[in-house]
Amino acid sequence: MPSTLQFSTSTLCQQPKRLWPLLAAALGLLGSQPIAAQQTLRKQLAPVPAQTSIRLPYAAPASHVVAALARPTVAHGVQASISSTATGGNWSDPTTWAGGIVPSAADEVTIVAGATVTVDVAAACASLTIANTASLLTSTTTAYQLQVAGSVTNNGTLDLSNSATVGTDLRFTGAGSASFTGTGTTDLQTVSLAKSVRDDVVDMNLPTLSVKGSATTGDGFLITRVGTPLADDMTGTLKISGSATISNKVVGGAAGYTLPATGGLWLSNANFTVLGQTGSPTINGLLRISAGTYNVGTASGNSLGFGTGALYTQEGGTVNIAGRLNTANAITFTMSGGDLNVVTVGNASASSFSFSLSNNTAANTQTISGGTITLVQPNTNAAIVAADYYVLGSMTATGGTLRIGTGATTAPATGQATFRLAGNAPGLLIDGTTTAKTALLAAQLVVRGNTVVQATSTLDLNGFLLLQAGPTFTNNGTFTANTSASGSTIPGSRLYFQSSAAQTLNGTGTFTSPIRQITFENTGGGVTIAAPIAATSVAMFTGNVLGANNLTIGGGNPVFNSIQYGVTGSTTTAGNFDVAPAFNLGSGALQLIYAPETAPRTTGFEIPASRAVDVITMSNPAGVVVAGGNIQVAGVSNASVLLSNGIITTSPSNTLIIGAGAGDFPVGSALSYVKGPLGITVNSTTPVSRTFAVGDATGWRPVVLMGISTTAAQTFTATVVGGATGGTVSGALSSLNPTRYVRIQNTANLPASARVQLSYGTNDIAGGTATTVVAQAATATGVFVSRGGALATVPTTGVVSTQDLTPGNDFFVLANTEGGVLASSAASVCGGTNAGVITLTGNQGTVVNYQADSGTGFQDVAGTNTGATYAFANLTATTTFRAVILTADNRTVYSAPVTVTATPTPSAAFSYATATYCLGAANPTPTITGAAGGTFSSSATGLVIDPATGVINLATSTAGTYTITYTVAGTCASTATATITINATPARPTVTVVYNGLTTTLTSSAATGNQWYLNGTAIAGATNQTYVVNAAAQYGSYTVATTASGCASQPSQPLVVTSAVKPLAGTSLTLFPTPTTDGHLTLELKGYTKAVTLSIYNAVGQQVRSLTVPAGRQLQPLDLSQLPGGIYILRAQTAGGLDVRRIVKE
Repeated sequence: MPSTLQFSTSTLCQQPKRLWPLLAAALGLLGSQPIAAQQTLRKQLAPVPAQTSIRLPYAAPASHVVAALARPTVAHGVQASISSTATGGNWSDPTTWAGGIVPSAADEVTIVAGATVTVDVAAACASLTIANTASLLTSTTTAYQLQVAGSVTNNGTLDLSNSATVGTDLRFTGAGSASFTGTGTTDLQTVSLAKSVRDDVVDMNLPTLSVKGSATTGDGFLITRVGTPLADDMTGTLKISGSATISNKVVGGAAGYTLPATGGLWLSNANFTVLGQTGSPTINGLLRISAGTYNVGTASGNSLGFGTGALYTQEGGTVNIAGRLNTANAITFTMSGGDLNVVTVGNASASSFSFSLSNNTAANTQTISGGTITLVQPNTNAAIVAADYYVLGSMTATGGTLRIGTGATTAPATGQATFRLAGNAPGLLIDGTTTAKTALLAAQLVVRGNTVVQATSTLDLNGFLLLQAGPTFTNNGTFTANTSASGSTIPGSRLYFQSSAAQTLNGTGTFTSPIRQITFENTGGGVTIAAPIAATSVAMFTGNVLGANNLTIGGGNPVFNSIQYGVTGSTTTAGNFDVAPAFNLGSGALQLIYAPETAPRTTGFEIPASRAVDVITMSNPAGVVVAGGNIQVAGVSNASVLLSNGIITTSPSNTLIIGAGAGDFPVGSALSYVKGPLGITVNSTTPVSRTFAVGDATGWRPVVLMGISTTAAQTFTATVVGGATGGTVSGALSSLNPTRYVRIQNTANLPASARVQLSYGTNDIAGGTATTVVAQAATATGVFVSRGGALATVPTTGVVSTQDLTPGNDFFVLANTEGGVLASSAASVCGGTNAGVITLTGNQGTVVNYQADSGTGFQDVAGTNTGATYAFANLTATTTFRAVILTADNRTVYSAPVTVTATPTPSAAFSYATATYCLGAANPTPTITGAAGGTFSSSATGLVIDPATGVINLATSTAGTYTITYTVAGTCASTATATITINATPARPTVTVVYNGLTTTLTSSAATGNQWYLNGTAIAGATNQTYVVNAAAQYGSYTVATTASGCASQPSQPLVVTSAVKPLAGTSLTLFPTPTTDGHLTLELKGYTKAVTLSIYNAVGQQVRSLTVPAGRQLQPLDLSQLPGGIYILRAQTAGGLDVRRIVKE
């Protein structure tokens, strides 16, 4: 539901307490900050006094003396039905009534047809019926009163008026509702109501009506007040029903009549016209219009007023008020239909509104579901407090329209007819027929229905706020919202959309460019902008804006433009633009305002395509995340980024960069800072300081860069990085802040004389502040060097460097020196056997122990070591030492570490395949398993060895035993040795043979170390000096080799043994081709004079073929094609000898 706006009774409007622009006054630019619709505007107008009206007392005519009721002379029963006689007579005469009983207040009276009864006393009855052709007449001389406790039915003649001064008052009394009906003729003097309560209705439905003898003069007949002084005399409601065409003033007495709080007037006859009287009536009870026409006044200023608790209800019909409808009292106003026209003649009041319900309490309610309230003529008084429409209190509007002007509106001599509006309205229609009109806001106006500006007419916000709570705002005329109220400090006109349902801005008219402010607070389907509109200030409180491409930010003029997301006290998130709006900033500035929301905001379409703005205001406790690229914040003379609440999160590719021309730079606070990179551009040849309002996820840690001077624009970016640097200490540094460090980019363009101030909190310094310094390194994991330190207190606790920086080294961290400094007697040793002394100086506290780290983390060294020195020995790896210090306040700190480099001693390990070699054998190459690149050498000169490769030349070396040394040179050199023996090679043996008939004996020339071979294969166990061949299977080619000291000789010349008999002298046996692939061979026999027997054996000694070659044949073919591949033995035997040959078939 839209928020309800209420106005103060003492002021027309008050300025809401939203965030005001910080910069407008300083810049001389127009303000553009948001105004909460739920608050009243700041501009105060003069109090509106309650209307004072002159009431003309109505006194009963002196000549009308109402006689006292005569006591009945005959008793009768209660609620009897009494009828007149056929002729009638005077009311007080018993003979007038059948039965002779004069009616009492409890009797139901009937005047029968043809009878005439004259009221000659103050009479009373329970009900009254006048039959057709019957008459009830008034006295011709005396004024009486006829009281009827029930209904009156006139089907004959009811004539209660004799003259303007003599007649009978018809008074309805008793509890409950009654009717005043019939088909007869009625002439009334006066009617009064004395019912039980106001809700008792007397329903008057007559075909004709005359008052005091005339149906045209229009004298009123309803008496509401009597006596001197006047007193209220009306209880109950008179309802005028039916369809008869009647015109009458209805209420008698003074023109400025009063309906008492206990009385009511209900017009429900579409053809009944209540004539206006030249006066200003007051309604203290009920005025209800269901049908018909009700006129108030006849001249300018004739107005309708209301007392406290009065009720105005209109369901239809038409109400025309010559002057005003206004009251400062709380009333109940209900309208569901009909037309309510005010100022049909005129209003020239300087203090009274034309239509005003100005009581600003909850008791002053308006419930409007239909109908039209029309301001026909404007207030012609030029006073600024004079206005035309002013409704406060509590309004519920589901329909209905406030119409500004009609075709009957009088055009002024110059300009347009101007109507001033404020407060609450249902729908708003600014009429454009016949004459153009201007609706000018005199204060904040809430429109709960549709707003329509017709062609030729104008809606001018006049520096005030128009809250559009209805679904549609249509401008087909001119919408002006680019001014401030005359003499006001209000920052400007504002169009404010607020609803729980979708809303639309459209129209074919003109929107002055730019309007001052437009605000969106829509919890439904958002606001659709369907017509081009430009605004200086846009506030996104809640809900999306659709069609944002129709919205332009700025008008190119030198003002301060702004876009705001969120609002103070927000319980939800602000909306978004569906697409980017247009930007026409021209010579103006742009401020982005991030006000409170319930969730973090990510920057979006509020950033121009140029990614440049002038000021950012941050007060969103949920935070803002920069996205879409870097944002250049140019800054103005007194601001750039204003931080009051919430964290702005940036990243390397989404950085805030404050321009060099900014007049002020943010410092930040624990509540608000930049988490991530923050850039500041400096262009100054004289040294300047800049504060970076930065921090990390756990806290604000501003960075101050002092002594910056540049020859051109340079951007320096500071980032606080959570966690340890991963770097190492140097010099006097004993520890680095493990919580966070700082990166300042572009330090290459800083002078060495610049200084850096880092902030600290309770979790940043592990040690006393007196020994805290700023340390600098080229990388986060690099070696940090102390830049000195001095304590600072502005903008918060910090340490500022005191020594020159190294330009280009971008990483800074708080470090401590209270652990002292370690020094080593030896900076480096060779791994293995070594020794040295560590010495501690400059520490604050007591030495507890020393620790060493050889690659697995710091561990306590063995033993008790509480002195200023520590001796180490036999380091096998590079080791870092540090002293463990207990401070005076029982904190454990560590000294600056010192590292002793242990250079590993390289391995010189090598080996040869064996320890013994023979002269003339293949040259051996060593296998190096240690370090390569060493040098080989021999213990004696007889060994020929390559010093680079260690290859031994066995062909040129001398037999003997040698020690070979392999040396790896370097700071930490190493050697290894191997012993090699080289033996001489034995002489080549010779073989002698003895044929013994059945055996053949072979003898080596070497006495020992023999090994016999048959056909190139070593014969198992044949290692003696002799070898005996005693079977045909042993025939073949024999050699022998001898071995001494592991060295083998060359084999002897081969000797072929074919039998135990010596081969026939002078013969030759040749076999070819061998090997054979197809099994076909040729045997050549030379010197054989006798026949030769050929036998062929397989590998297992089986004979597989035999044939005889005649004597003298020299060539003999052999066919072994049918035999499988393998090795076969051919024996050729003749008288006196035997030869053997080997056949290979593939």
